[in-house]
Amino acid sequence: MPAFAATDNQFLYSNQVDALKAHLRALGKGGASIADLPQFQAGLAQLPADGRVAISYQDPTAQVEMLLHSLKEGQLSQMLEMMAGDPDTEAVLDAFDFSLLPPAEVITKHLSPTTGCAVVKPDGLLIISRTPARAQPR
Repeated sequence: MPAFAATDNQFLYSNQVDALKAHLRALGKGGASIADLPQFQAGLAQLPADGRVAISYQDPTAQVEMLLHSLKEGQLSQMLEMMAGDPDTEAVLDAFDFSLLPPAEVITKHLSPTTGCAVVKPDGLLIISRTPARAQPR
Protein backbone atom coordinates (compact mmCIF):
# COMPACT_ATOMS: atom_id res chain seq x y z
CA MET A 1 0.00 0.00 0.00
CA PRO A 2 1.55 3.37 -0.98
CA ALA A 3 2.10 6.03 1.66
CA PHE A 4 2.94 9.74 1.83
CA ALA A 5 4.44 11.76 4.67
CA ALA A 6 5.57 15.35 5.20
CA THR A 7 8.28 16.51 7.59
CA ASP A 8 9.43 20.06 8.28
CA ASN A 9 11.51 20.10 5.12
CA GLN A 10 10.62 16.98 3.10
CA PHE A 11 7.73 15.34 1.32
CA LEU A 12 8.14 11.56 1.35
CA TYR A 13 6.47 8.80 -0.67
CA SER A 14 6.90 5.05 -0.48
CA ASN A 15 5.22 2.16 -2.26
CA GLN A 16 5.15 0.38 1.12
CA VAL A 17 3.72 1.83 4.34
CA ASP A 18 6.11 -0.14 6.55
CA ALA A 19 9.16 1.11 4.62
CA LEU A 20 8.01 4.71 5.03
CA LYS A 21 7.39 4.22 8.76
CA ALA A 22 10.85 2.71 9.19
CA HIS A 23 12.42 5.61 7.31
CA LEU A 24 10.58 8.16 9.47
CA ARG A 25 11.63 6.34 12.65
CA ALA A 26 15.27 6.38 11.49
CA LEU A 27 15.07 10.10 10.71
CA GLY A 28 13.50 10.81 14.11
CA LYS A 29 16.31 9.01 15.90
CA GLY A 30 19.04 10.67 13.88
CA GLY A 31 19.60 7.36 12.08
CA ALA A 32 20.76 6.91 8.54
CA SER A 33 18.31 7.93 5.89
CA ILE A 34 17.81 6.51 2.44
CA ALA A 35 19.87 9.42 1.12
CA ASP A 36 22.89 8.00 2.98
CA LEU A 37 22.78 4.66 1.15
CA PRO A 38 25.64 4.22 -1.33
CA GLN A 39 23.23 2.54 -3.80
CA PHE A 40 20.95 5.59 -3.72
CA GLN A 41 23.84 8.01 -4.19
CA ALA A 42 25.22 5.96 -7.10
CA GLY A 43 21.82 5.98 -8.81
CA LEU A 44 21.30 9.67 -8.14
CA ALA A 45 24.67 10.50 -9.70
CA GLN A 46 23.40 9.01 -12.99
CA LEU A 47 20.31 11.25 -13.09
CA PRO A 48 20.03 14.84 -14.33
CA ALA A 49 19.96 17.55 -11.65
CA ASP A 50 18.64 20.42 -13.78
CA GLY A 51 14.85 20.76 -13.58
CA ARG A 52 14.51 17.84 -11.16
CA VAL A 53 11.33 18.11 -9.08
CA ALA A 54 11.10 14.67 -7.46
CA ILE A 55 13.42 11.78 -6.57
CA SER A 56 12.41 8.17 -5.98
CA TYR A 57 14.15 5.09 -4.63
CA GLN A 58 12.49 1.70 -4.49
CA ASP A 59 12.98 -2.01 -4.52
CA PRO A 60 11.04 -3.22 -7.58
CA THR A 61 10.70 -6.78 -6.21
CA ALA A 62 7.15 -6.39 -4.85
CA GLN A 63 5.91 -4.76 -8.06
CA VAL A 64 7.35 -7.51 -10.26
CA GLU A 65 5.88 -10.20 -7.99
CA MET A 66 2.46 -8.50 -8.15
CA LEU A 67 2.65 -8.08 -11.95
CA LEU A 68 3.60 -11.71 -12.55
CA HIS A 69 0.87 -12.90 -10.19
CA SER A 70 -1.76 -10.79 -11.97
CA LEU A 71 -0.60 -12.01 -15.38
CA LYS A 72 -0.65 -15.67 -14.33
CA GLU A 73 -4.03 -15.34 -12.61
CA GLY A 74 -5.54 -13.81 -15.73
CA GLN A 75 -6.28 -10.39 -14.25
CA LEU A 76 -4.68 -8.56 -17.19
CA SER A 77 -6.53 -10.78 -19.64
CA GLN A 78 -9.81 -9.99 -17.88
CA MET A 79 -9.13 -6.28 -18.12
CA LEU A 80 -8.23 -6.56 -21.81
CA GLU A 81 -11.32 -8.67 -22.50
CA MET A 82 -13.45 -5.78 -21.26
CA MET A 83 -12.00 -3.84 -24.20
CA ALA A 84 -12.40 -6.78 -26.61
CA GLY A 85 -14.51 -4.82 -29.06
CA ASP A 86 -11.27 -3.31 -30.37
CA PRO A 87 -9.61 -5.62 -32.94
CA ASP A 88 -6.14 -4.49 -31.79
CA THR A 89 -6.94 -5.57 -28.22
CA GLU A 90 -8.11 -8.99 -29.40
CA ALA A 91 -4.80 -9.44 -31.23
CA VAL A 92 -2.93 -8.67 -28.00
CA LEU A 93 -4.98 -11.21 -26.07
CA ASP A 94 -4.01 -13.95 -28.52
CA ALA A 95 -0.32 -13.01 -28.66
CA PHE A 96 0.76 -14.17 -25.18
CA ASP A 97 0.58 -17.34 -23.13
CA PHE A 98 1.02 -15.99 -19.59
CA SER A 99 1.08 -19.52 -18.15
CA LEU A 100 4.64 -19.79 -19.53
CA LEU A 101 5.93 -17.02 -17.25
CA PRO A 102 8.60 -18.17 -14.78
CA PRO A 103 8.17 -18.00 -11.00
CA ALA A 104 8.72 -14.47 -9.69
CA GLU A 105 11.96 -15.36 -7.90
CA VAL A 106 13.59 -16.28 -11.23
CA ILE A 107 13.35 -12.59 -12.15
CA THR A 108 13.45 -10.83 -8.77
CA LYS A 109 16.77 -12.37 -7.70
CA HIS A 110 18.41 -10.24 -10.41
CA LEU A 111 16.75 -6.94 -9.41
CA SER A 112 18.46 -4.03 -7.72
CA PRO A 113 16.89 -0.97 -6.11
CA THR A 114 15.83 1.69 -8.60
CA THR A 115 16.64 5.39 -8.31
CA GLY A 116 14.50 7.76 -10.35
CA CYS A 117 13.51 11.36 -10.80
CA ALA A 118 10.96 13.58 -12.47
CA VAL A 119 12.38 16.38 -14.61
CA VAL A 120 10.41 19.38 -15.86
CA LYS A 121 10.71 19.79 -19.64
CA PRO A 122 9.13 22.46 -21.87
CA ASP A 123 6.58 19.97 -23.20
CA GLY A 124 5.85 18.06 -19.99
CA LEU A 125 7.30 15.96 -17.21
CA LEU A 126 9.99 13.37 -17.98
CA ILE A 127 10.31 10.38 -15.61
CA ILE A 128 13.78 8.77 -15.61
CA SER A 129 14.89 5.75 -13.60
CA ARG A 130 18.09 3.77 -13.26
CA THR A 131 18.26 0.20 -12.10
CA PRO A 132 21.80 -1.16 -12.01
CA ALA A 133 22.24 -4.78 -12.99
CA ARG A 134 22.88 -7.06 -10.04
CA ALA A 135 26.31 -8.69 -10.40
CA GLN A 136 25.29 -11.77 -8.41
CA PRO A 137 21.73 -13.03 -7.92
CA ARG A 138 20.53 -12.73 -4.34
